[in-house]
Parts: sequence; C-alpha cells; structure tokens
Amino acid sequence: MSAIEILKTNLLSPLVLAFLLGIFTKLVKSELSLPKDLYSTLSIYLLLALGLKGGVELSESTLQVIALPAFVTIALGCITPVSAYLSDLKKVGLPLISLGVLIPLLHGILGVVLGNWSGLSIGGATVLGTMAASASYIAAPPAVRMTLPEANPTYYLTASLAVTFPFNLVVGIPLFYKLAVWLAR
Repeated sequence: MSAIEILKTNLLSPLVLAFLLGIFTKLVKSELSLPKDLYSTLSIYLLLALGLKGGVELSESTLQVIALPAFVTIALGCITPVSAYLSDLKKVGLPLISLGVLIPLLHGILGVVLGNWSGLSIGGATVLGTMAASASYIAAPPAVRMTLPEANPTYYLTASLAVTFPFNLVVGIPLFYKLAVWLAR
C-alpha cells in the first residue's frame, strides 16, 4: 500500500470525517446540533471505533514504542484543562500546592497507621495509605464537577492532577512504604 493510499484511507475514515465536520461547523459558526439520542449513539460508536482501532495497533506495538506517546498523552491531559485557567492559578498558587501535598500526605499516613493497627501486612498498609492519599485525584475532580458546577476547574484539577498525583508517585508511595515497614517492627 503506497503512502497516498494510506493517507486517503485514514483521512476518509468516519472518525476523521466527524472531526473535520466539527471543525467546519465551528469555523462557519453554524448552529448544527444533533438530536440527543443520535449524539449519544455517535459518541459511543466513535469511542468504540477509536478503542478497537487503537487496541489493534497497540497489540502490534512494543512497550518502547508506546511509552513516550502514552506519557505525552497523560501529560497533555493534565496540562490542557489547567492551562485554560492559568491566570486564576497565579492567585492561589502556594496555598493550593500546599493543600495538594499536605492533605494527601496526612491521609496517606493515617491510612498506613490504621492499616497497621488493623493487622494488614506491610504491603497492605502501604496500599491502604496510597489509596487514602490518592482519593483526591481519583474521585474529587468528577465529584466536584458534578456537585459544584460553578467551581473553577483550575483549582481542583491542578491540585489533584498536577500536584498530588506526581507527589504521590515520587514521594508519597515510598514514604508510605517506609512508614509501614517502620510500624511493622
């Protein structure tokens, strides 16, 4: 298959055509809208098509090929929503970072201590501490978005995804493990 045939096949796929239609309607400021049921059906179809096509491609790739794009995708997923509200972030920077580190740290330590007291193994106490510390970036963003729609996403997304998540990966989990080992003595 030549490069032009591959390009033609990819550009004429339903996924790309739907994306291009969306861009076109935005550019011409059209009030194009789909009925809710059709919108839901198309969304599910597109997600399944992307997942299946991506899954087939991933199954034929090595971990080395996948690692960098996966990292970049996750980083963009964290940065993109926050970047839209960067000016708001400047107003609350240090307090937000402090909260994003101290509260999960406190929850993680409590989780390890309670896990140890309840008789969990070192690994079990470490996992309980990690889960207690990570609840802020697993459950909080969707909960805040649903219950407080007027809340500024800069604050809860930055605190959870740009502060707490990396902190837990680099500092929190090793700290919780060392605490669990120390408590088990």
